Amino acid sequence: DDSPLEVTLAFAGASVPLVDRLIGSGDPASGEIRTSISQPQFLTRGSIPERLESWRVAGGEIGIANARFVKGAATIGATGTLTLDQEHRLTGEIDASAAGAGGLLRRFGIPTQVSAIGAVLGSLLGGAPKARPEQAAAEDPPAAVGTLRLRFKLDDGRLAVELKGADGNTVVGPFSLSLRLLPIY
Repeated sequence: DDSPLEVTLAFAGASVPLVDRLIGSGDPASGEIRTSISQPQFLTRGSIPERLESWRVAGGEIGIANARFVKGAATIGATGTLTLDQEHRLTGEIDASAAGAGGLLRRFGIPTQVSAIGAVLGSLLGGAPKARPEQAAAEDPPAAVGTLRLRFKLDDGRLAVELKGADGNTVVGPFSLSLRLLPIY
């Protein structure tokens, strides 16, 4: 059977001390992720690396229909698709948005007003930011092979940050980080 495997995971009232310290809130956390895994029949035989390789070669992908994490006033949502590249690293694109994260931004000295964030991003990128994130997303080329892209939207009081991984390297906005995407098997 080549029907996709539908998986939903949910939690409520969770205590996450690391996130509590990061955000500065002891509110309970809740979340849900709904995914669809294509080609699940290739994940049934052999060792874990053999299963993942069979699944990758068969074109297996994980579709994230909805992922949502809520902690106090902060909400993060995401959708997207992930696969594995020839080097066994995650590749794909995730579109995410975050709202109510003002406390976290202030904690790290990041301006919380959309206009201030837009001005900072504009100066970092050498010009004014695009008027609407939907237009920017439509103009972006599709993710290349071997990339992992996470885009946060800047609209309706939400923060926009783009995180990309290409050929094992990680880039946040115009800055390259020393964080590398490693093979998972």
